[in-house]
Amino acid sequence: MIAFVLAGILLAFLAGILAAFGQLLFLALLLGAIGGVVLIAKPRLAVWVVLIGGFVVTGLAELYLPQLQQVRWGVALLSIALIPLAIIIAGFKADIADEKKLDSSASSVLFWAIGIVFCALLATIANSSAMSTGLVGLKNYFQMFGLLATFAALRYTPKEADRFMRFLLLLGLVQLPFVLHQFLVLVPLRSTEEASADFIVAVDIVAGTFGGSLMGGGRSSTLALLASITITLVFAQWRTGQKSLLKASLFSFIFMLPMALNEAKLFIVMLPIALCLLFKDSILQNPFKSVMTGFVVVGFLASLLVVTSMLPGAKSQQSLTLDSFIESSLAYNIGNVGYGSDILNRTTVYPFWWTENISHGDYVKALFGHGLGATNSASAAATHTLANTRYNGYGIDLTAISCLLWEIGILGTVTVLAFFLQAYLLGGKLANRWVNTQHWPFIKTAQISITLVAISLLHNNYFVVDISFQTIYLLLVGYLVAMSRNTLEKP
Repeated sequence: MIAFVLAGILLAFLAGILAAFGQLLFLALLLGAIGGVVLIAKPRLAVWVVLIGGFVVTGLAELYLPQLQQVRWGVALLSIALIPLAIIIAGFKADIADEKKLDSSASSVLFWAIGIVFCALLATIANSSAMSTGLVGLKNYFQMFGLLATFAALRYTPKEADRFMRFLLLLGLVQLPFVLHQFLVLVPLRSTEEASADFIVAVDIVAGTFGGSLMGGGRSSTLALLASITITLVFAQWRTGQKSLLKASLFSFIFMLPMALNEAKLFIVMLPIALCLLFKDSILQNPFKSVMTGFVVVGFLASLLVVTSMLPGAKSQQSLTLDSFIESSLAYNIGNVGYGSDILNRTTVYPFWWTENISHGDYVKALFGHGLGATNSASAAATHTLANTRYNGYGIDLTAISCLLWEIGILGTVTVLAFFLQAYLLGGKLANRWVNTQHWPFIKTAQISITLVAISLLHNNYFVVDISFQTIYLLLVGYLVAMSRNTLEKP
């Protein structure tokens, strides 16, 4: 007891010194370390802290309190600390006879997750000359894997597990005030020709709690992913009678409103795919009605595209007509025009990778990669990377698939895709198990959302670097893994 008191006095003294000298960052890290030790004793609470940190705290700190943006390290470290804790918990439970085991499909998901770690370590060891960069890459890849480990180790009842999916609905509602502030206050600050010269798109900063840099990019595509997930969920609840059509439509309007205030065109692709997967059986049973409904959805999305083309920004970036807006968007996505200041775009990154690796006969690098962090062009801790040296200005880090090919090669990329495929199959198995129950909307939405995450791999590189995106996909997969421990109770 005396030791605890003395330790408390010492920590209080250190905190006071840091506060007195205005060292807010170190004070936050100290308090975070203390809180982390306490939270490790309460892993269920720690999971919620990591989720809120990944979804809200890190993004808002980066945008509004950049001097405290290193708080993301605290969130990442807490998540990483959950991994050994989960292993210990799983080890103690292994000998308990009545402990419900993971579904075989869930075990396959974890197998492929471990496979990703193995491929990452293999790529890092094979490129030992870039070991420091590899360590940064390891942290960036797996900083939120503690969520998946904890979901696999702890026993969540269906009701407890559903709370994580319900939390996404709350998160969707929370976005609106931040989106409005960013659109009304921050966008005008970025709508200058000086910002345009640096290829800054004014409305990209409209990213809700997912944050960004005031004079850089914003994570609007993560906001688009969340909007697609939440809209899918409320309509899944409508299908099972948990929400009326009026409520589902009202919630969808709220979730969709931020999409009219930013330029996340990915939403226009994601939402139709999600709704088609949700209503696939109805579409096959009544094609004519589905086509008519589809026309309404397409018309609405077309209207959203028109609104997007009229969003504020520097005059040099504004399109005179909708046709020119669409033509410009296609040019730097699937055409030959470079994205922003980069030489490559989201399509040309792949033939370029092929040319630089396969065509040059560098089959070992093509198979195993150039090492984690090779495509990192933004980290202060990893400056001597391929993206900053040999391929400076090319944009080899534009998409997650491109990053994976460069960093962990074909072997690692296939492993990542197998991980998501197995998670999708697990979702389908669970959806069939829990059909006609109150849990089905959450399971089906999680399964569909895995597809949306996979699409995102072709759009951005958040899979390998971004805490908020990683929090979303690991929550979805972790939820499915947690539900696999439960069996449907027969009445």
